[in-house]
Amino acid sequence: MKELISDQTFENGFSLCHINALVTRDPIAKFDFCGTAKGSPRWMIAQWCNQHNLACGTERVTHDLAYIYEDLSKTVKVYPGTGKIQLDVRASTEYFWDRKVGEGWPHLLLEQVIADAPRLSKTRVLRYEADYAVSLFRDYMGARANPDLHSAGVGWCAKIRNKNPDSSGYGDFFWFVVKLFDNRYPFANKFRAQDGGKEENTGKFIYAVDGHLFQKEAYYYIEPMNLCYDILPELKNAFLYCKGQGFMKDSEWEDLYYDDFNIGWEVTGTYDCGLTINRLSLLYEGED
Repeated sequence: MKELISDQTFENGFSLCHINALVTRDPIAKFDFCGTAKGSPRWMIAQWCNQHNLACGTERVTHDLAYIYEDLSKTVKVYPGTGKIQLDVRASTEYFWDRKVGEGWPHLLLEQVIADAPRLSKTRVLRYEADYAVSLFRDYMGARANPDLHSAGVGWCAKIRNKNPDSSGYGDFFWFVVKLFDNRYPFANKFRAQDGGKEENTGKFIYAVDGHLFQKEAYYYIEPMNLCYDILPELKNAFLYCKGQGFMKDSEWEDLYYDDFNIGWEVTGTYDCGLTINRLSLLYEGED
C-alpha cells in the first residue's frame, strides 16, 4: 500500500496560517526548528478564529529535543523525526463570555495538501491509521454548556473535490469528517449539515461519520486510542447523501479526488484541551 501523507515524522517544519482567513489564507510565518528543519514544510498549522497568534509567540527547545511553539492560548510541541506532536488549546484564555450563536471559535489544526491526490473511482482502499490520546481536558462551563453550541472536538477532516477540468462541477467539494474525540459523546455522533455557524465558513456540505463505524470502544479522556478505518465505502455514501441534499449536483463519483485534509482541535466552548498524536497514516491502494 502507498503512504499519501508527506513528512509523517515532521522533519521539515511547518508553515503558519493567519488567525483570520478573511485577511489571508497564505502562510504568514514558518517554524523551522531553529533553522534545523530538513526541507520545505509540507504541513501547515491553522489557527483560525483565535484571539492570540502563534506568530507573536515563543519558540524554545527542550532537553529531549522537542520544539515548542507557544502563545497565551496554544501550544504546539513537536519531536522532529518521530511522528509525535502535541496540540493544546487553552480556550479559557480565548473566550471572555460563553460563546453565542454566530460567534467564531478557536481552531488548532495540522493541514496538508495531498501531493498525489487519489481519484476515488480508481481506489480500492483508503485507510486512516492513527495512534493518539486526548492528554488534557478541563471543563470551565459545567451546566452552562449548550451541547448545540459548546463542545471540544478533534476531527480528521478531508476535502473531497471535483478535480476533473472537463466537468461542469470542477472545483466543487464537500467535507468528510471522522471525529476522533467529542467531549459530548463517548462515540462520535454523525453530523450532516452545511458549513456555517460563523463568518469564516466555506458554505460546503459537511458529512461526519457515525463513530460506531470506526470506534472499537467508547472514548474517554486520557486513554490511548488506535484508529484503523477504511473510509472508502462511507465516502461513497457521503457523496450520494450530499447529492440528495442539493450539493455536488454537477459532479459524479468519477470526478472526485481526496484533495487535502486537516486534523486537530475545534473548540466551541470554554474548555482547555490537549491532543497527543504518536502516529498518523493515510494508506492507499488502487490503480496507479
